[in-house]
Amino acid sequence: MPTLDEIRDLATAEPGAPVLSALLRTDLRDPENVNGSAPWRIELRNGLSEAETAVPAEHADRVAFRRAAAELEAWAAGLDAETRARSVARFLALDGSLDRTYTLRLPLTRTVVVQDASPYVLPLLALADRGRPTGLVLMAHDRVRLASWVDGVIEEPPGALYQLEGGQWRDYAAYAAGNPARAQQTGRHPEGFGPREEHHREGFLREAARAVGGRVDELGWRRLVLVGERRLTDEFERDLPVAIRDLVADRIARHLIELTAAEIAGHVEPTLLELWRVEARGLVGRARELAEAGGAAAAGLDASARALLAGRVERLLVDPFHDFADEIAGSEAAQVVLQGAPAQLMAERAAEAAIARGGEVTSLPGAVGEGSGLDDAGGIAALLRY
Repeated sequence: MPTLDEIRDLATAEPGAPVLSALLRTDLRDPENVNGSAPWRIELRNGLSEAETAVPAEHADRVAFRRAAAELEAWAAGLDAETRARSVARFLALDGSLDRTYTLRLPLTRTVVVQDASPYVLPLLALADRGRPTGLVLMAHDRVRLASWVDGVIEEPPGALYQLEGGQWRDYAAYAAGNPARAQQTGRHPEGFGPREEHHREGFLREAARAVGGRVDELGWRRLVLVGERRLTDEFERDLPVAIRDLVADRIARHLIELTAAEIAGHVEPTLLELWRVEARGLVGRARELAEAGGAAAAGLDASARALLAGRVERLLVDPFHDFADEIAGSEAAQVVLQGAPAQLMAERAAEAAIARGGEVTSLPGAVGEGSGLDDAGGIAALLRY
């Protein structure tokens, strides 16, 4: 997955020729992608055929396009399971002056093929927004384990394990290597403890909560999810420092502390996806309320485009598949942002304009944005710096 800086570099790239962007949803968790079926390859071929219709009639242009298209199809045919992961993207200039490939650990909304003057980055921005780092605090009655979820992958920070015995951080890998039967060890239920053990356990949770609170800034976490039995997470959250407690976004009542990183990622992803949806819809609601009250927000294409041109957009909220054709015709600002590109690239041009001035982008395609009010705002809104 490219970093946000890499995505910005892509968005501002000026290769010597048009760029074919192929973003393929290859996720094996999709039923249609199992048993050797690869509908994304058909979607790639169809997308390339559609893109060719916009290529100038000159012989040299057609030859360059077909050469690049053949290269993309051959590349897609040779992808192994590890490389294609959940999704994959490749950006190829027709003259070869730009050629970048990315393996994506979160699934794209759909397969997209676009030819444009620069790489088509809006789907990558959507994944970067969804994949923001989240701190996971997994707990049992006698130990706490930390993990970072970033872009669909679990990362173990150094010193990820805090145990009842010892009261200090240690690497989880060392603990796991010395305890190969850990997946079968679910621990004793707290209701089976005697008074002394219960008191000891509660003291450990208080101590662990303070220890975790002291590491949140170090780990760069701005959102926490607590994972474990409800009684444990209740007590743990209560004992967190107040400022850290405010970062707790959700809890998962599952015993996952003994699982591998990949297994944990599979269990927590649905919760984190729903968290992102709730947050994104909340941002849309906030933008609409502020815009209606004359505050630091814009709603609708013309107002959002004017804010983009003024460099005022802090966060752009956009439906990448919204049809902006009618609104573009009535907005000079939108036409300036579009830069002569086809109307279907309006969301892309708006996103490029936002990140070029240091803004952030939240993409709410189709059903994700349903009920958020974004459609009522014309498919686009923005929170402004002032």
